[in-house]
Order: sequence, then C-alpha cells, then structure tokens
Amino acid sequence: MPRELFAIERQHLKPLPAWIPEVYRLHQRTVDVEGYVSVQSIRYSVPVSWIGRRVEIRETRDKIDIELDARHIVTHDRALTPLHQRIMLAEHRPPRGAGVKRSDSHPEEQALLEAAPEIAPYIAALKQKGRKVTTLVLRQLLRLLREYPREPFSPRLPKRRGMDSTISTGWSA
Repeated sequence: MPRELFAIERQHLKPLPAWIPEVYRLHQRTVDVEGYVSVQSIRYSVPVSWIGRRVEIRETRDKIDIELDARHIVTHDRALTPLHQRIMLAEHRPPRGAGVKRSDSHPEEQALLEAAPEIAPYIAALKQKGRKVTTLVLRQLLRLLREYPREPFSPRLPKRRGMDSTISTGWSA
C-alpha cells in the first residue's frame, strides 16, 4: 500500500532547491537613548548616531543583524548569554578619554535633536536654567516624545503651563 501511494505521489514531487535561506525572526525596534536595542531581554549596541531611529532586526540561531538601511548593518554574534545583559561592540562607543567635553553636547542629545528637532527649545531652556542635560533627562524627553502627541512640543502653539513648569523646575531623578 505505501509503495503504491508513493508511485502516485512521485509524479508530483519536485527536487529540493540548491540553496535554502536561513530561518529568522523579524523585529522592529527604536534605538534607545543609550544606543541599544533589546531582543529577548538582551540589549545589543548600535552606533550612537542611530539613537531614536527605527531599525529592523533579523534574529537567527547564531546571530543578530540590526539594519538601519541597506548600507548600515550591525551584526552581533549570538552567544549563550544570561538574560538582561548588554552586548556592546567597541566601535559603537568613542575611545576612553575621547568623550564629550564640558562645552559640547552629548551624542545622545544630538541624535535626539535629529529625530525630533521640535524639542530644541526645551533643551536650550534647560541649559539656560543652569541644569546639566544628563542622559536621564534625554531619556525622559525621548519617552515623552514616544508616549504623547507631538503638538505640545511645537513652537507655533501657545506655551502650556505644564511644560513651562517642567522646564523651570527640571525633572527629579
């Protein structure tokens, strides 16, 4: 009986392809203010200039490919790592001692301003008040931009009392 069924099916069988593509999971993520994307509770680094941008992630058994566009791809080897760990490639951070000077802005700030130029007046107001614009402040601004409508950040609209008081007092950590 099985031989007879195989003889009937054999006429419809096709040969396997010469190349079988790698199986992967596809994810969409936004790079956080520290320059990482999270996949399966592990944070993978990307260049600082990608902060605030959407990336596409291909997760395979052996590697993680993070793609900004066709010309900008970062590949991380997928080692056996415990959960909640950061994996950073050395080329994604400036060398030690070549960090941000006191008068310069953070690279995170520059990337955030590129992603949302409408918040430039808020960052300038924070600096005028003598506040140090830290990563925490930038992270909170990025969270506001993600979770709330952007209209309140527009300079064309009248100032709202809530945002003015936030700028004048600053955020507490």
